[in-house]
Amino acid sequence: LSPGQSRGQMPGVAGGTQVQGVGVSTDPNQLRDFVRKAGPKGLEVWRSHYADSMTRLDADLGAVLDVLERTGRLDKTILVVVADHGESLGDHDELLHGDSYFDPVVHVPLLVRVPGLPGTGQGLANLVSHVDLLPTILDLVGAVAPSGIDGESMTPMLRDPNVEIRSTALVEGGVS
Repeated sequence: LSPGQSRGQMPGVAGGTQVQGVGVSTDPNQLRDFVRKAGPKGLEVWRSHYADSMTRLDADLGAVLDVLERTGRLDKTILVVVADHGESLGDHDELLHGDSYFDPVVHVPLLVRVPGLPGTGQGLANLVSHVDLLPTILDLVGAVAPSGIDGESMTPMLRDPNVEIRSTALVEGGVS
């Protein structure tokens, strides 16, 4: 635990829920209610801030790629970039990632680039799941995935986009 952090703080919240005596709300309903109260203009501002954050993310990923290329490591590095969830930006009267499973929340970005494997770095429409990441990475580095795990290696699909590794994917979560 970092200094000042207690076991009762939410994981993933930078600095915990308290920072130098200033309360940091972790209640997404507070943001939702604020944006709703502001009406269409509030939603427009929220969407703009979200778009700006995606621009910053692109720049950060570009910086990582630049360093890998300048240091001669790009063609020796498997790159995997994935989101844990999407966002609802007013879609279905929902903000953030809410408690429902609409496409903007469950259809998340996944970027895979494997040196020497043609086709990676291109768009594919094949259905995959987060559980497929571990067996894929292990397969790509020549390791064996543990028995009994739910995922399938995406490597055959990365080699041939006509290969389907699954026809369904489980989406789960819950109201906190």
